[in-house]
Amino acid sequence: VSSMGYFDFLFCVNASSPFQTMADFVKAAREKPATLNIGTINIGSSQNLTAELLKSTAGIDVTLVPYRGSPEVIIALLRDDVQLAVDSYAALKSPLLEKKIRPIATSAATPSKVLPDVPPAKEAKATFKDRQLESALDYLRGQIKTAAKVQTKKAG
Repeated sequence: VSSMGYFDFLFCVNASSPFQTMADFVKAAREKPATLNIGTINIGSSQNLTAELLKSTAGIDVTLVPYRGSPEVIIALLRDDVQLAVDSYAALKSPLLEKKIRPIATSAATPSKVLPDVPPAKEAKATFKDRQLESALDYLRGQIKTAAKVQTKKAG
């Protein structure tokens, strides 16, 4: 089994959001359970699973709202229907460049060259229970690799 590639996600808020960091978002979610929404694409997508991992590792009660595609997630974030969006840089590039949305963290282990000022979510480790988000994301990547290996054996 080998990696074909890695892709990381951004955790973004509306530009006018009071949340400046992942720790701010997690703190607010703990202080007011079941009041914040996270937007992702399709149930079961990598974005959706990343949001589920955030929810479970941070121990927060938030609602995950799945949309059919990234444009709908962006619209929901701009309308404040969701307070956090999880998606790829490519999907979020236009509203990021227009400064309509703001990244507060990345799922990557280190900051990217494209957005060097965006910290990894793991840096908010004091906000996560049991294990860091990075460990959970590594686990998810391992499950995807294992599934690919099983599919290859069945095909061969």
